[in-house]
Amino acid sequence: MLTPVHWRVLLPLIEGLHSQSVVRDDLAQKLFPEIQPMDFQTAVRLALGRVATDDVETSWSDALVVSQGDIRPYTLTTSEGMMLERRQMFLDLPPAPVFCAYTGLGG
Repeated sequence: MLTPVHWRVLLPLIEGLHSQSVVRDDLAQKLFPEIQPMDFQTAVRLALGRVATDDVETSWSDALVVSQGDIRPYTLTTSEGMMLERRQMFLDLPPAPVFCAYTGLGG
């Protein structure tokens, strides 16, 4: 999951996708008439299109760019239907501790 939303907020939303939801009234449309529902495929295409054109309202990468000035610490590319994120950081450290920290990521 890649999102600027904290995982504690996101997790119940993701877990809710396991359950079928059947709407039996139009209360939501009455309360939020300006919101037009769309199907999943359209929403995903729209979201990926915004990422591809760097038109995302907020993202974790925004914080990285601000903290590192004008240096963009990542690149996003698309290859064979996948989005690839590449990051690079130059460190003034000996290789051994950097390798140890890197290989320890993700368990």
